[in-house]
Amino acid sequence: WFAPSCRVDPSTCIPVITTNSWFLLEIMQRAASHNMPWAVAVGTPMKYAMAPHMVDMLFYWAFPDVTFLDLSPTCIIFPPTDMAAWLVQDFRTEAPKVPIHKWAYNG
Repeated sequence: WFAPSCRVDPSTCIPVITTNSWFLLEIMQRAASHNMPWAVAVGTPMKYAMAPHMVDMLFYWAFPDVTFLDLSPTCIIFPPTDMAAWLVQDFRTEAPKVPIHKWAYNG
């Protein structure tokens, strides 16, 4: 999918990859609403894990997963979360924070 800002000349698009359609709608909405020239692709889990190591590109990533840790990724910061907007599937703002818990059982 080519964002509106680079559809006329796809060679100007910045590649973006996700897998299993993770965050796909959010990525596409943000590209369109923030005028970001993104070419969005959905890869198999293996291609998703390999592609950013082979080509400079943006990628959806959730820390503490270590898949892209060696690339020293940085976050793109969007406007602060607007929960009312998110509830009606308007994803232009930052995603709501989700706590990560570590559970263990020894027994």
